[in-house]
Amino acid sequence: MELTGPTISGDTIKPSPGLAGVCDLPGNAELSIIAIALSSTADGISRIHRCSRRPEVERTGELLSEVGIGVAWDGETAKVTGGSFRAPGDVLNVNGSLVLFSCLAGLLSNAPFVTRLSGVHTDAGVNRVSEALQSLGASLDISVKDGISAGIGGTRLTSGSCRVGRPNLAVKCGVLAAGLGVDGPVELLQDTGGDDDVEVLLRAAGCGLKKRRIAGAEGYQLLLEGPVRLCAVTHELPGSSDAGLFLVLAAAMLKQSDLTVTHFGMDSRSRRIVDLLRRMNVAMDVEQFRTDSGFPVRNVRIRGSELRGVKIAGANGRLMRDVLPLVAAAGAVSRGETIIRDAEALREGPVDCISVMVENLRKMQIQVGEMPDGLVVKGGRPQGAELNAAGDARVSIALTLAALAGEGETLVRNPGPVDRLYPGVMDRLTQVLLE
Repeated sequence: MELTGPTISGDTIKPSPGLAGVCDLPGNAELSIIAIALSSTADGISRIHRCSRRPEVERTGELLSEVGIGVAWDGETAKVTGGSFRAPGDVLNVNGSLVLFSCLAGLLSNAPFVTRLSGVHTDAGVNRVSEALQSLGASLDISVKDGISAGIGGTRLTSGSCRVGRPNLAVKCGVLAAGLGVDGPVELLQDTGGDDDVEVLLRAAGCGLKKRRIAGAEGYQLLLEGPVRLCAVTHELPGSSDAGLFLVLAAAMLKQSDLTVTHFGMDSRSRRIVDLLRRMNVAMDVEQFRTDSGFPVRNVRIRGSELRGVKIAGANGRLMRDVLPLVAAAGAVSRGETIIRDAEALREGPVDCISVMVENLRKMQIQVGEMPDGLVVKGGRPQGAELNAAGDARVSIALTLAALAGEGETLVRNPGPVDRLYPGVMDRLTQVLLE
């Protein structure tokens, strides 16, 4: 297979008999942002292994440098030198990441100066984070002129309590990051336990965060007694569930595969993806353990499988939007039909992802039905063809799956920023690919 480097631009993809060996996963992007942000408050140098190199993660390091924090990279390890924040010289643009906005808003809400954050595309997310921080006395100046922005800082935060209902990662990050600098208790109440990844990061760095059921009522309480100065530690993060899905499906679609994928996460999205793989009849064995940092993760051993079609709709169709092209590609070699509904969001943006997938799978002689909110794929055997991903990296890696399991050579043109949106994935694929 002539895939060289992290992109597939201009490369011919040849069918493969399988994937074999062991490979880990690139880091979880949102957790990487949070780990870097929290490490900025620690005394000394923190190292974050298996740290994602997606654009929003690298942007985290760039923005922290604007407020006086050193962030350096060594491959997929980030080195963060904690310190005191200074006023930035300009507006900090988070480039669309609500989690990054929330982390910075929480960290800087207690600063003696005002920082303006911009670049979030949804006012609903900004408002939820802002309301939570205001429950601790934070001062926010939100503007929608020329896009959404918020000025934050210049006040001293106080003890307080915030109820979020359903667990919300952005709100949790903002409140707990702010709570590190509060003199007194900060309480976050949520209806269910939610994922514990942020809690693991804080506890590993010496924060005595408490999490418990609310006595005599439904829900959970997270309680942080500030102020807290975190310790510089080494974090080993779980891997990206989306990258895990790609590699697991690639192995399952090829008959001679015997691949072990390590550091698959245990968060709610990862659990949902593992459940999907079981529904697709992927032959796999799962071993659970914890990283040295305390994150629960899984090693997943996959062998070539007789895949079966599945239906994804409703909440799953909406929540798993960006990985649905991978499921459609696997449907091209699965028994029966793969049905994807309630995925109309894939038509939004510069590329109509549904139409592009339909067009390219048909070029590979796969029967595909197109619907306003999804598609239906009838299993068969993809045939090599010249394809065009229309600049969409999600389509590109999905078509790579179909090409590996097909007959004849395939050329994917206009692949888009595969190396930026899925950093390290194609490198890992080539390392375990059988010739």
